[in-house]
Amino acid sequence: MLMQLQSTPSHRALRSALQQLFSPAATRAAHADLVSCTERLLDRIAAHVSSKGRDAPVPVYRLVQEYVLDVTGRAFLSCVISDADSRRLIAIFEEWLVAPPESEPRTPWARGVACARAWLSRTEPLEPSRLQKTYDAVLRRICDAMGAGAEGEGTTKPVRSVAAALSTAREVPAGGAPEAAAHDAASFEATVRDQTAGLLFAGLNSASEPCDAPRPEFFTRAAQKSRTPGSFLPFSTGAKGCPASGFALHEMRVLLVMLLQRFELAGAPGGGVLCTPRVVSS
Repeated sequence: MLMQLQSTPSHRALRSALQQLFSPAATRAAHADLVSCTERLLDRIAAHVSSKGRDAPVPVYRLVQEYVLDVTGRAFLSCVISDADSRRLIAIFEEWLVAPPESEPRTPWARGVACARAWLSRTEPLEPSRLQKTYDAVLRRICDAMGAGAEGEGTTKPVRSVAAALSTAREVPAGGAPEAAAHDAASFEATVRDQTAGLLFAGLNSASEPCDAPRPEFFTRAAQKSRTPGSFLPFSTGAKGCPASGFALHEMRVLLVMLLQRFELAGAPGGGVLCTPRVVSS
């Protein structure tokens, strides 16, 4: 997301403001929302088990996609993404992965990057399409729900939305005088939209691979030798490393602990995951 910003004084100010969203303080502030999102996910798993029976596999992959969007909305956008819009975003993302609007890249990651570049780029006019119109409408609703109010000066409360973070950087002090941060109303709106899209798609991309079965072959010595060094490095590293890696690791720990407190997990005979409610004695 932050890599879309150029290296100019104005864009460096925007980058610095956006980094606040992923700071340790912001992660601590988002913990209560994260726990609430996880509880909703576990309730959905329990409802599925109750309605389908304990021997029916649970669509963990699909539910985790919805969970990721729920967390992204509440922790980074300060808004609630409706179930209907979550389903639309997931459907659009998966359709783009299956049929990208340019030549087919080799890997799922490359396909995701190519799709995001092609469909979110504003450098060339795009032909109207059902996908683009649907996505624009969903993103408009999300951005409208965010609001654009910046945090007050001197506050210790972490900025909790893309719009608020960018609002704090619209004027950059330079030599004692405010400098316009290369944003008129239209370009500011476009920046909010693009950064919001980056967050949403980064979250979906992290949950884009079904994990209903273990894949030990990824971790054999032969597989490790066949890969380019660093190609299997979670969150990447350096200047292009994921800025939200700290939050993501915290999110995974919370999800895993709360999931195992309520359910026992096992592979379903026909594929998928069985979630059996745990009986906790007092």
